[in-house]
Amino acid sequence: VPRDLNCLRMVECILVVDSRGKQLRSAVALHILKICFDEKITDAHDVLRLLISANMKDKSCDLFKTYLYLVLVDNWLISGTSANRPAIDESWSAFLRNCSTQITNTDFRPYAQEVCS
Repeated sequence: VPRDLNCLRMVECILVVDSRGKQLRSAVALHILKICFDEKITDAHDVLRLLISANMKDKSCDLFKTYLYLVLVDNWLISGTSANRPAIDESWSAFLRNCSTQITNTDFRPYAQEVCS
């Protein structure tokens, strides 16, 4: 599985016209996330914990990877079901706030504006 924009294309090409399409897109996004994180994740909390721990102000932070993770997690969570959904939504909101507050409008690193917005 490529760790570039092609992995996003694989997820985005799955049509979401019914619940099965949503579930398939969610499962493929989760599978790609597991590969990207080297199988270190088991649930949404692990993914979000790893993402929230990233310091995006640090110039060595790879915003391209962050962008990939952001889109994959969004596709995973959009149709995923969980018993602990409010906590997951709260963590996801915290990550999105980090993206918008830790990256300034004058940050010209590649993918900075995509992650920020």
